[in-house]
Amino acid sequence: MTSDDGEVGKGSFWTKPHWQAVGAITGILALLLTFAVYKWQQDDGKEQAPSGPRQQVENGNCNVQGSNVDLDCVNAPTPQSIEKLDFSWQGGSVFLFNGPASALPKPPDYPASEIRGHCDEWLKWMTGQAAVYATLPGVMMSLQAGSPDILTVNSVSAMVTRKERPRKDRVYIKCQYGAGGDAGFYIKVNTTTGTTEVTDNTTQKRGVMPPFSIKLQGQDSSSVWIRVNSQSGFLYAGRLSASLIFNGRTFRKVFGFGDNEGVFRWVGGEDFDASIPAYDWDVAKQKWVRVADVPPGQEF
Repeated sequence: MTSDDGEVGKGSFWTKPHWQAVGAITGILALLLTFAVYKWQQDDGKEQAPSGPRQQVENGNCNVQGSNVDLDCVNAPTPQSIEKLDFSWQGGSVFLFNGPASALPKPPDYPASEIRGHCDEWLKWMTGQAAVYATLPGVMMSLQAGSPDILTVNSVSAMVTRKERPRKDRVYIKCQYGAGGDAGFYIKVNTTTGTTEVTDNTTQKRGVMPPFSIKLQGQDSSSVWIRVNSQSGFLYAGRLSASLIFNGRTFRKVFGFGDNEGVFRWVGGEDFDASIPAYDWDVAKQKWVRVADVPPGQEF
């Protein structure tokens, strides 16, 4: 910039000292640019190291061998232990009352939806009735083990404490209309011979317990139908029990009717006497009525 008289102004940027500063800065920038280009050429000529393998561990062991390894560590869930034992009635569809129909005690009422099968509703009540006996007596035992478990049924036994002849005026109590389900194993406890026979309904293998046993291991489940067989023509009272081992721990289960612990009472033999009349409780009429193959109120 010049003044009106053509002289260079004293405060102008274009004085000699300023030009010298600009030249110095330009030289420094050129050196930096040259160095950056050199480094880029050096790095571009080098071979890149390959990426290491990627591993995924699902067993919880996160220690690996080698270098340049990418690791995805997934801790496996802890196996769940299950000790599940369910018991239900799986005997005959009728029970024997050792007395006349006029002496039948009042049972608990059952829902209308259970009219074709209300034995389960009465099991606890019948357990406490000393004159009621099971025909074709049996208990269904459902077993389940978890993945780390071992569950074994190693013995089933029946101990007789009373044996007597039935009354002539005895009657049946009917509370089930229709067939029951199948089981994975069938156990027959014979109080006459003192033996317990086991049948695997899947493989059809048979044996005497003990030494034959039922073993569940690793998320396995099954069902066992336990039946008691005794001399025909007699009524029995006693104790039915099973010995089980769960992960090395032994315990004993005592049966009443179903899962109701108490005295177990049953009718000897396997024959059903069709000459004995059967009765069921009519909830609507609130009285015992004689039945055959259909529930009360459904005769026609």
